[in-house]
Amino acid sequence: MSRRDGIVQKNVSIAHSALEATKDAEAVVIATEWPEFKQIDWSQVYSQMKKPAFLFDGRLLVNGEELRKIGFKVRLGGCMDLLSDD
Repeated sequence: MSRRDGIVQKNVSIAHSALEATKDAEAVVIATEWPEFKQIDWSQVYSQMKKPAFLFDGRLLVNGEELRKIGFKVRLGGCMDLLSDD
């Protein structure tokens, strides 16, 4: 195993569900267009995250307004008018 592989294994963990992956997380980053992201119970995810809870969607896959209603601080890729969201 290379030194780099050892560093990655030491600092990356694999989760078996979205809920497991986001427990006590500060942010969610969506970087792929997997359909599973549309089926996640975002209210449940938000409830177990640290606050403020951020969601960065680089694929424009989720409904930013709905996530804001839940409480997320949302940034959608390619939407410059959302950069002023507090």
